[in-house]
Amino acid sequence: MAVERYENEMDGETVVVPVGTPLSEVPDDFRELLAPDVEAAFIKAHTFFKGLPERAVLPEFRQWLTILAEAGLKAMELHTSEYVGNAVLFRFELNNGMSPAITLPQSAARLQLPDTLRSIYQVIGSTKHAEQEMAGGLLPAQEICTIAEMGTWLIDEPADDPSQCHVFHGTTHGDNMCFKLDDTAVWYAHEIGDFMRFGTVRDFLSAYFAALMEGEELQPEY
Repeated sequence: MAVERYENEMDGETVVVPVGTPLSEVPDDFRELLAPDVEAAFIKAHTFFKGLPERAVLPEFRQWLTILAEAGLKAMELHTSEYVGNAVLFRFELNNGMSPAITLPQSAARLQLPDTLRSIYQVIGSTKHAEQEMAGGLLPAQEICTIAEMGTWLIDEPADDPSQCHVFHGTTHGDNMCFKLDDTAVWYAHEIGDFMRFGTVRDFLSAYFAALMEGEELQPEY
């Protein structure tokens, strides 16, 4: 398959590089997105992604990474944008109907992360459930911010303090999962403009990857 290039919906361009394509075929103006770790992962995709599960601490995360490795990398996507940061996604196509993408570990978060979440970011940088232009997945660590900083709509007296709810995940429908510094996991449910307690951050991440293995996206239950 040939390298594909097109204008994306984020006021930028996208280049899709099928697995096995020589990197010499990447357009020159996209070469700056190919950091050494990205090049190494793409060139030795089978070995690289097969080795990720053994680095995972959370069982469900390990199992999901195993599914990705067994499916094999489909393509590398290089995205530029005037609205958000440039990104390199590694895309997979699974038997459960999902086509998730992951990024490699990136810059550290601006604050101390819950242990389980930090262990995820030591293996991958983020997840993306759909196309780059769409919401859905674990945010890159450096993009974590509070609901208050996002300026998201809330009812007059929300169940939690928005300045203490740190967004690290989003659904394709506009909901967000947040963590509090006491390791509590809290949904921001956009339809009601309020917070809903879930459990611990580990509880959420276990349920999140378990759902992905079933070809589903975890959503808040109103």
